[in-house]
Amino acid sequence: MKRGWIKYMKETQRLKLSFWQTVSHYFIVVCILLIPFFTLISVFEIYVTKTYDGVRRAEEYSIKTENTTTPIDITLHIPTNRSHYIVGKR
Repeated sequence: MKRGWIKYMKETQRLKLSFWQTVSHYFIVVCILLIPFFTLISVFEIYVTKTYDGVRRAEEYSIKTENTTTPIDITLHIPTNRSHYIVGKR
């Protein structure tokens, strides 16, 4: 705390915060206002620009390979014969 701040705080009856104290103090307000902000963007897209397409289909989220929308098969193949894991003489 700087020396001149105490006199300033007594005169104004307000607490003087440093830059990082001010940022951390108002950070919660910014977080709370993010949700209405994104909602407002969606409302603007729906009613003003009329560019809202609606809900996306599952095919739009799949990985595209060779100009198709077929998802990639990611199966795990576990060998049933575990004899090759044994180290040493047989």
